[in-house]
Amino acid sequence: MKKLFIIDGHSIAYRAYFALPNTMKTQTGLSSNAIYGFTSMLLNIILNEKPDYIAVTFDRKEPTFRHTMYTEYKAHRPIPDKEFIEQLPVIKKMVDTLAIKHFEIAGYEADDIIGTIALKAEKHGIATVIVTGDLDALQLVTDDISVLTTKRGISDTILYNPEEVKNRFRLAPSQIVDLKGLKGDPSDNIPGVPGIGEKTATKLLLEFGSIENIINHLNEVTPPTLQDKIKNNIDLARLSYQLAKINTEVPLDLDINSLSTKINWKETKLFFQELQFATLISKIPRESHQTNSAPQSNHIKGNYRVLLLNEELNELRDTLVNINEFSFDFETTSTNTMEADIVGVSFCWKEGEASYIPFPQKHVGTIQQDLFSSPEKNYSPLSSGLEKTKILEFLNAIFDNPNSIKIGQNIKFDINILKNAGVSVKGFLFDTMLADYLLEPTRTFHNLKFLSQHYFNITMTPITELIGTGKKQITLAQVPIEKVAQYCCADADMTLRLKTLLASKLQESDLFSYYKDFEEPLIHILSDMEVTGIKLNLDYLSTLAKELSGKIKKEEENIYILAGEHFNINSPQQLGDILFRKLGLPPVKKTRTGISTDIEVLEILAQNYEIAQNLIVYRQLSKLKNTYVDTLPQLINRKTKNIHTTFNQAITATGRLSSSNPNLQNIPIKTEIGSKIRTAFIPSNPNNYLVSVDYSQMELRILAELSKDPLLTESFMQGEDVHTATAAILNEIQAELVTDEMRRKAKVINFGIIYGMSSKGLADSLHISYSEANQFISHYFAKYIGIKNYIDRTIEEATKSGVVKTYFGHIRHIPELNLPNQQRKKAANRIAVNTGIQGTAADIMKLKMSSISKIINSLPFYARMLLQVHDELVFEVDKNHINEFNELINKEMQVIPGFTIPFPVSIAYGTNWKEAK
Repeated sequence: MKKLFIIDGHSIAYRAYFALPNTMKTQTGLSSNAIYGFTSMLLNIILNEKPDYIAVTFDRKEPTFRHTMYTEYKAHRPIPDKEFIEQLPVIKKMVDTLAIKHFEIAGYEADDIIGTIALKAEKHGIATVIVTGDLDALQLVTDDISVLTTKRGISDTILYNPEEVKNRFRLAPSQIVDLKGLKGDPSDNIPGVPGIGEKTATKLLLEFGSIENIINHLNEVTPPTLQDKIKNNIDLARLSYQLAKINTEVPLDLDINSLSTKINWKETKLFFQELQFATLISKIPRESHQTNSAPQSNHIKGNYRVLLLNEELNELRDTLVNINEFSFDFETTSTNTMEADIVGVSFCWKEGEASYIPFPQKHVGTIQQDLFSSPEKNYSPLSSGLEKTKILEFLNAIFDNPNSIKIGQNIKFDINILKNAGVSVKGFLFDTMLADYLLEPTRTFHNLKFLSQHYFNITMTPITELIGTGKKQITLAQVPIEKVAQYCCADADMTLRLKTLLASKLQESDLFSYYKDFEEPLIHILSDMEVTGIKLNLDYLSTLAKELSGKIKKEEENIYILAGEHFNINSPQQLGDILFRKLGLPPVKKTRTGISTDIEVLEILAQNYEIAQNLIVYRQLSKLKNTYVDTLPQLINRKTKNIHTTFNQAITATGRLSSSNPNLQNIPIKTEIGSKIRTAFIPSNPNNYLVSVDYSQMELRILAELSKDPLLTESFMQGEDVHTATAAILNEIQAELVTDEMRRKAKVINFGIIYGMSSKGLADSLHISYSEANQFISHYFAKYIGIKNYIDRTIEEATKSGVVKTYFGHIRHIPELNLPNQQRKKAANRIAVNTGIQGTAADIMKLKMSSISKIINSLPFYARMLLQVHDELVFEVDKNHINEFNELINKEMQVIPGFTIPFPVSIAYGTNWKEAK
């Protein structure tokens, strides 16, 4: 049976827009997250499902026949972001470029077109899969029509056939329309029958089958109150049914054969290149790369050898210890450096020349021998001609050489692998990932596959070609040596080629010195921190988990009492029904799927409604328990008994470090219960303390230094409370007369200036009118004229150059500064100002981590840097030398090259992280 895939274009694009980061942009400044996500999904369908026919549908702006029936239909839908709307024409152009037909008809919705095409295909004996982001299309499901819908994002999907629909809703697909007719649909503003939710509607349909049958047997409906609800709203139920029902008779002149898949890969590749979608280019079938007019996408080739003899290893050692630089790449059984076993390592010292050294492998399970066979050589990954001790001796010899430059892609990963194998690394490190990040910090991808395509138009072999995907995925230890060798050597070869290019680009951009002084030293430091890890008090976490469970249970009970019934608090739909239907709370904002119940909405409602206050506490407690208290113990390494976060150097556009697996930077400290989580972090040895060193008002001090504003500078030079001083200046009173409320408002605007807070933002934060907020900001700038001049100067210079620089030279491209769209230009202005300040803060932290690391390495007692969180560093230090250590660190942290503003730090220590804070 032939297959047809129909894509709900608007729905999938909208999902992609929110699923992927909004930092994804083309070099022209156009947001591309929706384009990329939609196209990626479309390619996956084409390449993996291989449909015989394919079509895409879109909604139009004009009202539809449903608006004629009910003027309030979709009346509360939020206006989509301009960044999303701007991507729709490009998405449609992408569909046209692929030579796929797309449909949009005035007066009808995309669902109507989908239904019409699906039924026509069914009559022709063609199986149809509808791909959509919502559940409206479930009413179309038959034995030959299924619906593939997204659950979260665009990659987590579920396929609905008649059985799956029944499993989910306990109803047949044809009854889904009746379900919506009874319960309504807030996302489309379909009213339904007031007072009837999904549970009651399902019960009625299981008993009576349809809305019309319910009406015809109204006297049999119980209880009487439910009977009255339906009786008084029969017209509304029928109207809601008609609004929800998909029209499958759209006047569509369609020949099914016109939907056949004849993809124009040649034009598609050119379009991908225009959008800088290197990863998607690599997915294009290889045979389609051979075109006359399109630039050839080549595959890297070289003289790659597998070393199996000691003599070959010695020869390579002699080569590498006597050259200025080489690139290398490890292949491992895991992306977690603390759990990974080494499969092999490659070295490249000249373009097109590389050698691969396979490591002896542990037994990896019962595997058929032919899995390891190779057409070239009968190598097995379970055996190697080299002993592990000989390989480690070789690695120590070449990495202990301080005179050679070691080149890698995401080199910190490889350094961690070496450290865990007992190999120390000396000499200058060049990371091609970091180099590209410095050149284009707002770029989403800096991986080798992207860089090779972007700079050399070379497509690298994806790892999935070796290890597969899903349940059938294996590890590289189970792949024939020759295949791993080719893959690994190609990576090292490409890395060396990239180094030559990127080092030159860094020099041209005046960024090489920045890399050398700020980023390169940090690779070693972050590697040490990651490998060291930090210890957890499991007994304490267990006790805290019980405490949180009790508090969560109490909040649940309070919510049920206020709601008047039990329901799934974690279900946005059920919560929305309780808050806005049953309790009648005023809706604050709408989303595509209904009335929003997010934290922003709850905080507004909490000003007047107790249930919203309880819901906020419930969510905070649940998040703490699920994200940290329950999860952290699962992340403890079996060997070290510590948790080991990963510090990311190449993610944030400002240069700030981030952490992941776990993200320790998001551990809350402002609430009492949140700060308790820090109590679980303890020294690895009871003879040590944890020490926290935290900069005070770091970004405001940087603003004072960069702006040279006399008032702000004077406040810091005199050691005044800066927020009290600001409040006194704005209110034109003596500092001792400043009230807590005055200081609070001054604090909001002081920090708001850094983040480009608008009048509306200030009004929302201070709960004042827009005009008051506008007057407040004007008054602030009238007093702090140096800050106003700095902001204007920064925006003007960045607009001219398209680039903003930190004090120490880190750059960020902001092409949006010259866009005609005023909303996006204002956002770009805020980014320009914020980057200069936040980026400088990031630079200072990197500089201090480097200088403090040198101090620590010279100390005769135990001291380790463990964590970097925002403006804070966390150390573990021998108790007997705590005062000596604190004195050294306090002195070093306050010295900022070129700065005159003082940068004091607060230092605390204790037997856990909370005590040290």
